[in-house]
Amino acid sequence: MQILFEVTDPRGITIICSKEQWQEHVLLNKPFMQRYLQQVKDTLKNPDFISQDVSHQKRNCYYARKLKIGYIKVVVGLKGFQKGELITAYIDDGGKKGEQLLWPKSNN
Repeated sequence: MQILFEVTDPRGITIICSKEQWQEHVLLNKPFMQRYLQQVKDTLKNPDFISQDVSHQKRNCYYARKLKIGYIKVVVGLKGFQKGELITAYIDDGGKKGEQLLWPKSNN
């Protein structure tokens, strides 16, 4: 597996994205996301908020308002203690009904 990038989120979780995952799970259906690669990395490092995925208990959803048209949403699968792997990324309206807030960004 070739790593495209590795970042650490504000909670100390190290998140990787393989080239294969980026190409086959993000760009295959959403080729326009190629121009948002840096925003995806920034969303993981400095999200507005992180929530628990509604459908998958071992997935977290990272949101950051990086675009005028909406949020960058990055879904991360948790892989043991303090490790995660990017599942997908896309533009979203800012949260799914039923997601539980895990990490709010503090303005203090």
